[in-house]
Amino acid sequence: MESSMNAKQKYIKQQIFALLRESDMTDKQIDELVADWKFKQQCEKTNRILRQVNSRGAYAFT
Repeated sequence: MESSMNAKQKYIKQQIFALLRESDMTDKQIDELVADWKFKQQCEKTNRILRQVNSRGAYAFT
């Protein structure tokens, strides 16, 4: 996975790992954190799609 990351992404990944180590979170808490983040990402994607549909009105489906 890391080979497909650019330098910025690798740096941020290192920062995230450091923060998780410092947080003393359990594996379950980390799993919940990741699941929550994924859910929020999906909600944002859905909201972007809905905004596009609403802004296009009747033309959205043509």
